[in-house]
Amino acid sequence: MSSVEVTGTDIILSGKVIDDGNSGIYTLGFCYAQNQSPQSINQNQTLVDWIYEDGTFGTVIQGLKQDSTYYFKSFIITTTGSAISEAVSYTVPRFTAPEAPCENNLTTNRVTDDGRNYSVTAYVRQSVFSETYDILVNCGSWNPDITISFREKPITGIYKTVDRIERYGATNDVAIKISKTIGYGTPTMPISSGQSVYLNCIDENKIIISFCDLAYIMQVNNTNHNVVLSGKIELGI
Repeated sequence: MSSVEVTGTDIILSGKVIDDGNSGIYTLGFCYAQNQSPQSINQNQTLVDWIYEDGTFGTVIQGLKQDSTYYFKSFIITTTGSAISEAVSYTVPRFTAPEAPCENNLTTNRVTDDGRNYSVTAYVRQSVFSETYDILVNCGSWNPDITISFREKPITGIYKTVDRIERYGATNDVAIKISKTIGYGTPTMPISSGQSVYLNCIDENKIIISFCDLAYIMQVNNTNHNVVLSGKIELGI
């Protein structure tokens, strides 16, 4: 195990194979645990499929808790045996919160949707059915409902919108859907993919979510309308 470093909100692990015993590498990777050395290579295991000529290899880990200490090991399995490194401990720092480009124009717990401005409240719901970590945003009676879904409890960083959260997708994915009454129905419209949402975890119990002009398409009378959503939401988690 060579090193543990942080870049942005990513933890970069590096290892080096000193001697493969001329038997060929079958499996190569890392394992880790919080507050103690991992008990086996299966604990939070990340496999690596590339090694440089000098024997170095690495990977990126996301979603680790800030201000928490982790212990990392690298390992190798060959056709004739295996080896695991000594543990390297690392305390994850508190990440610097990214600032949304429109931050100066946002007001806490207010959302602008299609030109209309709403005061909002939000709460967390962990969905057993979809296995997502959902934040439900209430814009008031007869107003839109907004669902912000993560694959797991979010941390400080920039998230990118996707159509839906995949079970094994990226940890920095976020899916946002808006339900609003149109005529006699209440259709749900997804935010277009690839747009940025900014997260600031104040501590383990409070986060701020900011977003600027997230685009989506609303269909009224068989006609598509381009709409944008902006806002800043603060809630306990």
